[in-house]
Amino acid sequence: MKNTSFLCVLLAVFFMAMGASNDLHQVGSLNSAHAHSGATGIVKDRMDRFKDSQTALKAIAAAIKAQEFNAIDAPAQLIAQWGDEMVAYFPEGSNPSPSEALNVIWQEMDQFKTMAEANANAAKRLKQLALSGDQSKIKPAFNELVGSCKSCHQKFRQ
Repeated sequence: MKNTSFLCVLLAVFFMAMGASNDLHQVGSLNSAHAHSGATGIVKDRMDRFKDSQTALKAIAAAIKAQEFNAIDAPAQLIAQWGDEMVAYFPEGSNPSPSEALNVIWQEMDQFKTMAEANANAAKRLKQLALSGDQSKIKPAFNELVGSCKSCHQKFRQ
């Protein structure tokens, strides 16, 4: 019974942390750790970078909830850098299992590049707003960032 109670509390804390953004839970999933099993090379590298980005989004959500806007700087920078570098992690022919990338990435690379750039730009805007302390614009900028992740995942990820 104690283990069940502990698990319930642990899950409650996790979901409360995730509650800082209604869309955040759709960016990643609890199953993402399992997707890394067996990944090697560039596929593992990009999966790790996406996981880091997801962790950064969670940190930003927590900072917004706590109104600690200076804490947004580093995770937003991490996401911006990943957005700037993302396309290089998708060379032609780099889609073996357990990759979750859809082949449409390579068929529509220009759109993928545009979406990665939009992600980087959204992270940079959020970082600037957080540093300026303009609280009225921080949450909408965060939602824009989450939306850039979500839209790319809907188009290019299994």
